[in-house]
Amino acid sequence: MAKHTNGNAAVTKPPAVLYTIGYEGRGIRDFVDHLTAKGIKILLDIRDNPISRNRDFCKSRLERTLGRQGIRYEHMKGLGTPKPIRDQYKLTGNKESFVRAFSAFLGTRGDDLNDLYADVLTSVCCVMCVERDPETCHRSIVGERLQSLNGHDVAIVHIE
Repeated sequence: MAKHTNGNAAVTKPPAVLYTIGYEGRGIRDFVDHLTAKGIKILLDIRDNPISRNRDFCKSRLERTLGRQGIRYEHMKGLGTPKPIRDQYKLTGNKESFVRAFSAFLGTRGDDLNDLYADVLTSVCCVMCVERDPETCHRSIVGERLQSLNGHDVAIVHIE
């Protein structure tokens, strides 16, 4: 928890929370139920290309479905994994190399990370990508970078 002072007394402020979720293996109803159970108000899609073989998770359909539930959809392309980095990872399977390349890319995305931080401070937000397991997805790297840039006053909660 972050400590702040309020006059003479120290006040412990709970950290802001960034939720994350992957839709792999989920139906749209299950996906939306998980979001509404956590009180998500904004879903931030951090896929480079917001398309899917499962049409329910393509940008326009997902945006309509979420809107009916009172959840705002936003595509944050700038936090997606660029195609050359994805292609290299598919070719080599080298996770360490992927993490290094994507982390270096994130170093150029300060405005996008600041926008994400502002959203997290003002609403209940969740970043979304494909992979269900957060450890195999770049959204974990995004969360870690957000924490390191903001004094670790953001808690990362992965929705199972």
